[in-house]
Amino acid sequence: MNCQDTERLLADEALGLCTDEELHLLHRHLEQCEHCRRERQLMKEAAGALMASEHDAPDMIEEVMRAAARQPGPRLVFSRWAKPAAAAAVLIAMLSSAPFLLNTGNQSMSRDDLLSSYAEDWGELGLGNMLAGYTEEFSYTSYGIPEAVTPYLVD
Repeated sequence: MNCQDTERLLADEALGLCTDEELHLLHRHLEQCEHCRRERQLMKEAAGALMASEHDAPDMIEEVMRAAARQPGPRLVFSRWAKPAAAAAVLIAMLSSAPFLLNTGNQSMSRDDLLSSYAEDWGELGLGNMLAGYTEEFSYTSYGIPEAVTPYLVD
């Protein structure tokens, strides 16, 4: 066993994690190596300090919790114009959506109007030439709608 292996085992020994075989190998090395014996002593002192601080932790946790309870929570600060601004935003939203919500007129488009509108949009987008060779007539059945239902659809 070399000093590098021993350093790992020293940490395990200080924490009580070594097997009997590892302890045997460690003690054999420590009999011959002064450097590792000093490291072992330092490791034991460090582990002892950690164990001692572990016992102090419950008191510290309670103290931190009491201090946190005494701290005031965050305050929400609104300027004096925040409420009127929010009310104005709601009013603008309501007024701008009213024409769309109150429109009760029957403005359904016929099939021809709809197709013309799509054709115009395609032309404006520069996609009109994609349909240059397209001559097929529109049919609901090509979209999976039964022939018996088509007379009831809006023309």
